[in-house]
Amino acid sequence: MRLSIVIAAGLLLPASGASLLGQGSLALTLGPNIVTLTDHETPHSFNGQTPWALWGGAVGVVAGFPISEKWGVQAGGGLSTKGQYEANDDTDGCVAVGPYGCSEGWSRTLPFLEVTVLADRRLTFADHGVHLLAGAFLGYAFGNHPLVDLMEERLDFGVAGGVRINAGLGGRWGISLGALYTHGLRDIGGYDMDFAATRALNLSIGPSFSIG
Repeated sequence: MRLSIVIAAGLLLPASGASLLGQGSLALTLGPNIVTLTDHETPHSFNGQTPWALWGGAVGVVAGFPISEKWGVQAGGGLSTKGQYEANDDTDGCVAVGPYGCSEGWSRTLPFLEVTVLADRRLTFADHGVHLLAGAFLGYAFGNHPLVDLMEERLDFGVAGGVRINAGLGGRWGISLGALYTHGLRDIGGYDMDFAATRALNLSIGPSFSIG
């Protein structure tokens, strides 16, 4: 509702005024993420399988709209991968190989469509826009991936927080750097997971454009 009010106000203000929409920004984002699943019942194993963080990726778009000089709203959407690597703790005579210990294990990666709505505390540092972010995310696991079919829930939601820096390159264009952590609150588990919630740290970079 607040976002709709901001957009409507920006469209109704005269061109000579300080349009809220004209002070907004749009950025394309692309980068890696570090993901895992947390079992709240047995946080260090899944029936003899030790979970490890897994590298994935994310791509999306972020739009920022100021509400006042210091505060704004940032909304985003895109595609990301979530999941984890599991190393087998029960392998006899296994020689440890790499960070996963015994080399026998497997990756669980899931495709997610995600949206975020975040409060934006706007700061300026060395003529660059710094945005401290906190809010919520909503995700949906899609496709015919075998792991999706084994999940109890496709819908995921939770809290999110991070920082984004918009550095100007001249004119309307700039570059956007960001880090956003999402902390799932819903049990999306199934299969051999007692209670599985998503965790992800998303790192991103991409071009930004001043709206208006």
